[in-house]
Formats: sequence, structure tokens, C-alpha cells
Amino acid sequence: MLCEKCGEPIPDGSLNCPECGAFLARGYVAPKPKPVVEEADETVETHVVNYLKPNCYIWCIFALLSFVFLAFNYLTVSVGYSYLSSDSTYSGYGLLKCLNGSVATSGYMVIIMIITNIAVLLTGIIGANAYSLNTGLYRILVIAESAAYLIASFVTFFNIKKVLGEFNSVLSDTKIGIGCYLHMILAVAAIVYYFAGFHRQLYE
Repeated sequence: MLCEKCGEPIPDGSLNCPECGAFLARGYVAPKPKPVVEEADETVETHVVNYLKPNCYIWCIFALLSFVFLAFNYLTVSVGYSYLSSDSTYSGYGLLKCLNGSVATSGYMVIIMIITNIAVLLTGIIGANAYSLNTGLYRILVIAESAAYLIASFVTFFNIKKVLGEFNSVLSDTKIGIGCYLHMILAVAAIVYYFAGFHRQLYE
């Protein structure tokens, strides 16, 4: 501190200025320097808020779409005779009733899709609202969920195609439903979206 009268520096504990003798009511003690607070680098929390949050919400949309697509038609079998005709249509959820039938594989794949949808919703919600995030673990979860979509949708398609191919084309009319195709498109879109968005930002 400098003396207010002469401008000379005053040593700690002084009652008078050593130069001009100006009296100090109390012994001077140099103020403690304020601690320097360094600004932290961008943390994982800020990274999640600024970069991953929109992608996490979009990831949830994939699960919601998948739940909707499972309600669509997955296969149709029309069997016609001169005296009798019969139409059978199954949605994705309807395949759950066929776990002991010829399309049992597809039924189990639907179960995997439902479990994957729940996992995707949780992953997206947690990622969008977490204050801290292990990006390595998060990346593994998103990759696993994308792979589950891909495997379940394509295995379902080929299983249904194989089963419908066993019907007599003269006596019956078979068709793979729109829900099956939509799920394959969704699975491919999830893979593309991961590598186009999540993959790049999780490595930043």
C-alpha cells in the first residue's frame, strides 16, 4: 500500500509512514491477494448441453417411430378356394401371438425391437438430461441399439419372406406388409444417423 500523503510504500504493521511520519490509525497489513479462479475448460456437462442434447431427443424419436411401425401390417395371407376364402393379416404386435408358429422367429425379433425401443428411449432421455456422461459408454450403448434395430428388422423380413414363399401361389396370395419395410428403413436410418451425428460429436 502507498501512503496517501507522500505516496511512498508502507511496510506491513507500520503505525506511521516511514517517510513522512503520517499516522495510521491501525497497523497496516497488506491485503491478501484474491485467489485467481481459472475458468474451467468446457466440461462434459457443457458438451452434452451444447452438442448432444438435440441428438438425444432425436434418438428418442427413433424409438417412438418404431413403436408406431409395429402397429402396421407385417404380413398378409389370402387363401382362396371356390367355396371358401380366408384373409389373415398380422401387425408387428400381432406376431407376438405366433411364438409357437412358423413365424416364431419374427415374433421373437419383435420382442427384441420392443426392448430396444425402451432402451433407446432411456438412452436418449438420460443423455439429454445428464449433468455428466461417460461418452465412451454412451457410444457403445448407441452402437448396440443401432445394431439391434438392424438385426431384428432384417431377420424379421427374411423370416417372413421364407415362410410366405412356402405357400402355394396358385391357391394363395401373400404379401409382406408395410410395417416390415418401414422398420428396415428405420434401422438403416439409425445407423446412418449415428455415424453422421452421434459418432462425430461423441469423439469431440
